[in-house]
Amino acid sequence: MTIPDHKFDYEEEGRDRLLVSILRQPSILALVRFWTIEAQKIEDLTHGLLMSLVLSSSSGRLLDLWGRLVGEERGGLLDGDYRSFIEARILSNTSSGTMPEMIAILALITGAIDVQALAVYPAGVVFSFTSSLLSPPTTLERVREHMEQVAPAGVLIHWISEVPETPFGFLDDSSSLGFGEGGLAGTI
Repeated sequence: MTIPDHKFDYEEEGRDRLLVSILRQPSILALVRFWTIEAQKIEDLTHGLLMSLVLSSSSGRLLDLWGRLVGEERGGLLDGDYRSFIEARILSNTSSGTMPEMIAILALITGAIDVQALAVYPAGVVFSFTSSLLSPPTTLERVREHMEQVAPAGVLIHWISEVPETPFGFLDDSSSLGFGEGGLAGTI
């Protein structure tokens, strides 16, 4: 859906279209001004409504409607994350499961700039990506489920998720040995 540009100059355009002789009559000029101001209000409301229906600017309940339309549940996601999953679901619904399509979908969901995929014989693929957007485990699980639905039947997906920040951190307490905070300190 292409949304037309928002016009802001109805009053000026209306005045410019009048004949010079009519411009000298204040009652006609006032009538034209009244109608162009009303036309501008309608333009503003209509453009605002159209913009709220566009996925990239939808939020809240309208975003929930988009999700219902394409078959993607919110599941507690915030608007920005949910919008990414909806966009990915739209791609997934039309996908044939090719490697470039799966890479594009994974990049869209995770916000990863660099997604690597390696085909593994006989029917598998290893995805490697770096993303700081996927901290909650539920989001990672949701990405896995989504990608398993996109992959062709019988293709096993393996994951390598790289963490861009400090991968390991040692505990401050000298009485215990081990890793503390850090992206790779827990299970991926």
